[in-house]
Amino acid sequence: MDDYRHFDSDTLSILILSYAFAFPIGLMVEGKIAKILKIIRFPKEDSAILKVLDIARENDGYVTVVDIATKSTLSLEEAQKILDDLQKKGHADLSVTKSGDILYYFPGFLKQDQIEDRG
Repeated sequence: MDDYRHFDSDTLSILILSYAFAFPIGLMVEGKIAKILKIIRFPKEDSAILKVLDIARENDGYVTVVDIATKSTLSLEEAQKILDDLQKKGHADLSVTKSGDILYYFPGFLKQDQIEDRG
């Protein structure tokens, strides 16, 4: 207590009141900053789309729902939804294999020799 004797009661009161107001304001500001940082980060869905596209690239643009589910942490339903959304937006084409599987094709992943063969 000897260390605090040089403070008069008004100074100590001001310090306590300042802390009492500053602490909650600091928490509110910190919460707003955290919300802003969440907006900047990729949502979970965006990272899942990137994973789907990465798997498609590894397979020369061809994937099935099962390919995506087995090579990622996505469920079959999540993989199906993402592939369907990408197809509806015009990023993938659909075809049906002889066994009846739906094959999604991403033409943007053609290899250079495939591009030359088409041209």
